Amino acid sequence: MKKTKRKGLSFLELVIAMTLTFLSITFLMGLFITSIRNGETSKKRTTAAIMAHSTLERLSAFTADQIPSTTAHFDPPMQDYTYNVDIQPAGDYTGTGTGDDPDLKQVICTVTDPSGNSSTLVALRQAATPLYGLVASHIDDNLVFTQNPVNFTQYQPISCNNTTNPAVVGSPYDQSLINWYPSTVFLDATQPQMPNNGKAGAICSNPDLSAFCAVDLTNLGIRFISSSSPTWSTLAKPTGIGHPSGVTGKVGSPGTCHIFLGDDKNRCLWEYKQSTNSWTGPLTTPGMGRIASLSSDDLMSSIWVVDVNAKGLRKYDLSSGTWSQYLPDSTLPAPGNLVGLAVSGNGKKVFTCDEQTLYILDVASGTWSVPPSVLSAGSMPSKLTSDIPQALAANMDGSKLWANPVYGSLYYYDVTNDIWSENYIP
Repeated sequence: MKKTKRKGLSFLELVIAMTLTFLSITFLMGLFITSIRNGETSKKRTTAAIMAHSTLERLSAFTADQIPSTTAHFDPPMQDYTYNVDIQPAGDYTGTGTGDDPDLKQVICTVTDPSGNSSTLVALRQAATPLYGLVASHIDDNLVFTQNPVNFTQYQPISCNNTTNPAVVGSPYDQSLINWYPSTVFLDATQPQMPNNGKAGAICSNPDLSAFCAVDLTNLGIRFISSSSPTWSTLAKPTGIGHPSGVTGKVGSPGTCHIFLGDDKNRCLWEYKQSTNSWTGPLTTPGMGRIASLSSDDLMSSIWVVDVNAKGLRKYDLSSGTWSQYLPDSTLPAPGNLVGLAVSGNGKKVFTCDEQTLYILDVASGTWSVPPSVLSAGSMPSKLTSDIPQALAANMDGSKLWANPVYGSLYYYDVTNDIWSENYIP
């Protein structure tokens, strides 16, 4: 009998083929789904890393002592992501084997995505260095201030606002180093930049704002500029300077300036006499902590210092060379990290603040007080506290006070009537 050839597949072969095809499709679908999941996870992790980086960038405007350890959700639409900021000792970055470097701290930022995956970035920050400056004329209430000196890679401006005409102001974000109202003053948008990529931090001036001394944060010294010499001077820098913080003193025509510079790393003052181009120091006292800010009256009879560690003030008397300490009363809200400092031109009032509270010292009686509005509200205006107040400046008799925060606009405080107002800068 002749066998006929079988056409097609047998039932068993068909079942096997379909099974293999099904398994192949299932495997490929699994790979596809895994690939999608991995892609989504990678996207979330990348987003978390970007958000951690942007958070550290925002925190770069603050010193480590100003950054609280915190855990919170981001604002919408990224509310499913959480961030944790932790401050830890930096370790021995000096290479001397002496343990933790007290001048540096680690800012550790961890962002967690909705799936629970985390991205962590670490940055080093100075523990306490005031970044901004503010001075007020004791004649017409004009202001000169520095803002964001470490947030930008460009040269940083000093801007001024005439408080009698707040609609006419200089922009704090242009590329002139000093730009202020009115435009007839000796410095304008054509003013040369501070040399060697200098960035202005704390500043002091003479009473009518015709001469300035500014801390050069980049080159760790001070420079001068005035109406009679409208270009920046060469850098004046003491041997052994650690990290400059506040600056105060008598500023005048070239060759006549007498300046005190704070050094928050070495916990001391340096005295500079321009007439002899000489430095004296370090000037310090036992127990001196980190130095955040300096200020003095117009006669410069004494130098006032914010002692961050002591949570109070110290005064250096120039005539006797002695130090005194002033701590806010225990009946007042406990101070946090004091930063801002201002002395009235007549030397009768001293103002200092942390991120929440303004403290006022009556020098003659040694009495401390906190404004009633601050006591009742529990803090200075919420917008000001969220913007982080740093530099302070007072007028001649201490009836007016201004605050320069990290973010946002300047604030004005009517001391006599206990009224706060925001001074908008466009």
